[in-house]
Amino acid sequence: MVQRSLRQKLPLKPKFPLAKHRLLMGLFAIALTSSIIITPAVYPQSPSPTPSARQELEAEIREYAEFHVENEQPPKTQEVVNLLYPNEVGMEKREIANIYNKEYQKLKDAQDADLLHKIQNDLLKNLGWVSAAIFGILLIFRDVVTGWITKLFNTIGTGIYNRCAGSRLFRSISLKHYRQGLIEKHNQLKIPFRPNRPLSLRDIFVPLKVTGTKLGAATTDNAIEKAFGNVAANTSDRGNTVFQFLEDTLATSSEVKEQFSFVLV
Repeated sequence: MVQRSLRQKLPLKPKFPLAKHRLLMGLFAIALTSSIIITPAVYPQSPSPTPSARQELEAEIREYAEFHVENEQPPKTQEVVNLLYPNEVGMEKREIANIYNKEYQKLKDAQDADLLHKIQNDLLKNLGWVSAAIFGILLIFRDVVTGWITKLFNTIGTGIYNRCAGSRLFRSISLKHYRQGLIEKHNQLKIPFRPNRPLSLRDIFVPLKVTGTKLGAATTDNAIEKAFGNVAANTSDRGNTVFQFLEDTLATSSEVKEQFSFVLV
């Protein structure tokens, strides 16, 4: 009776409502789902494997082969084997030689198939000998080549001159060439009994009078006859010599600018 009365006196615990319990469970599930969706997935990353000692040795063998191919050297299998044997990996001599020879042959075939490499190494390699041969040929036939080049430039220059000589711009040049041609043609008198030793008309000839100019003073028949006696044998040669001298004189004189006529005495 006493225990029953005590129980009645103690306060009873309030009961948790079922609806509230379900609400809390739903909120917890939503929060858990959101955290799973929003949080990015993190995968464990395995460390990159370091190359083994054997792989490093094989790479070193291939580097030797590449160096020898790039420098146009023959295969040096025995030197590489002696250099890399013995080794920590325990690779035998035959295996080292096989790796080296295969890599060397592969790189050599790729190099031979490269057209640019052939041009740079095969053609340019012999360019010095080709240049020396061409220079030797030019040295031997120097006079012939010089004559060809001179003739070519003269032909080109003559063509340009003939095309432009009639224009007003090049008239003075044309007259200068004409005067020079007269000088070269008439300044010397060739005599049959003096081969290869022509006479200069300026040294042996007496100037004549040209009407309308101040080219020279008049001369007498005796003076002309005396001059003609030194250089000519007959009358026809004398007349040719007069005109030859006049053409040479007029070509070299800068004072003759007017119309003139020849007077033979």
